[in-house]
Amino acid sequence: MNSISSLESLPDEILLELCKYLLCVDVLLSFDNLNTRMTCMINDYYHHVSLHKASYTQFSELCSTILPKIGAHIQTLIIDNCYSALQAIAFPKYFQNSMAECFPELQKITLISFRPDPLLAFLKILHNLEKLHTIDTRSLFRVPTNQQTEVLLALLQANNNRLKSVYIDDQSSPLNPIKKYLPKQITCSNIIDLKIEISTVCDLSVLLLILPNIITLSVSIHKKDNLDNINRIFPSYKLNFLTKFQLKSVERSWRLHELIILFEKLPTIKYLSLNLRTSDSTLTNGQILKTCLPNTIEEFHYAIHYLPEQTLEYFEILDTWKYKCPITCLYNNMQNDYMYLHTLPYSSFNYLEISSSVAESILKNKNSYENIQRIHVDCDFTLAEAFPILSYCRRVKHSMIWLHGTDTNNQLSGNSGNTILSCFIL
Repeated sequence: MNSISSLESLPDEILLELCKYLLCVDVLLSFDNLNTRMTCMINDYYHHVSLHKASYTQFSELCSTILPKIGAHIQTLIIDNCYSALQAIAFPKYFQNSMAECFPELQKITLISFRPDPLLAFLKILHNLEKLHTIDTRSLFRVPTNQQTEVLLALLQANNNRLKSVYIDDQSSPLNPIKKYLPKQITCSNIIDLKIEISTVCDLSVLLLILPNIITLSVSIHKKDNLDNINRIFPSYKLNFLTKFQLKSVERSWRLHELIILFEKLPTIKYLSLNLRTSDSTLTNGQILKTCLPNTIEEFHYAIHYLPEQTLEYFEILDTWKYKCPITCLYNNMQNDYMYLHTLPYSSFNYLEISSSVAESILKNKNSYENIQRIHVDCDFTLAEAFPILSYCRRVKHSMIWLHGTDTNNQLSGNSGNTILSCFIL
């Protein structure tokens, strides 16, 4: 007699492996309350719920029946407004008066592809969630300048000032704390961990004022400025709790004395990661830089785009780093107008922004870039210049190639002076 096989004849381990090929919403809608065994098997899906790619019908069923039933188990929740454009608007309508009751164990919310107004409306329903300590915002749509401070404060003060961590990814709009829009004496003392995109060094100085208890801070500055004395804009007090600081600022040209002013504000810093641009040769000199770093530092990561004002050989730069920390210098033998200097390993940075002119020198340290997730390559003449660099970044998810010249072999560039190609790998 032939036996009849069924899905339930498979062990839980195999079924859970199969579930990995399904969306979270499909697992919940298919297996929830099917039987006792299946309910126990997908227990982890009750703790970590993602609404990624849920259709409107699926979303409605989840919000009306399943989420209220399993809400007491949910610890993390992802609301994705990218593939399901109505999630940002519809979710608050289901739970606007019952978030604390439905999700008492909720610890983290991830919000994807929200626009400013729906984000503000969503944050207003977050009240008295005792365990909610983290909001992760990704791909936030462009926020008008006059609304950026409002959105930033709404994030930092959400859930009755109970949040500890707020993350705004590098694909999001800058959120600048603009002084004229800030209430007087405003501070967000609850925030100890922040990742944010801002526009200028002035915005950084204001940000430090409103975060007196910050412990971990990651900042990306998008624009250059004409400040000749940053000492005037930075607060006089020190950040006595900040132990981990990451700064990316590759549009403005930094000088050593400016970093020294910044270092003076960090008396307890232990982890420091800098990705900067400069024409100041002292910022490439390991001996000089080492003497300027705070003596509390235990881990230091450094990447500098160097556009020299004077001719400087790469081996002269490397000599200054002997016995300081492992470092490499990417350069072009035929040109002396650009160098990329960074510490090894390249583990502090998951992105790489670089000129194709130094592609050959990457070969010496090609294994350093295996964990890069995002890459931006500036090419002078042809798209092919970027390919050797891309081949060393095997885990890259997002690549952007900027072609400054005209590639006669490339149909896409036409007669224009600049071409941008962007690619996401999901």
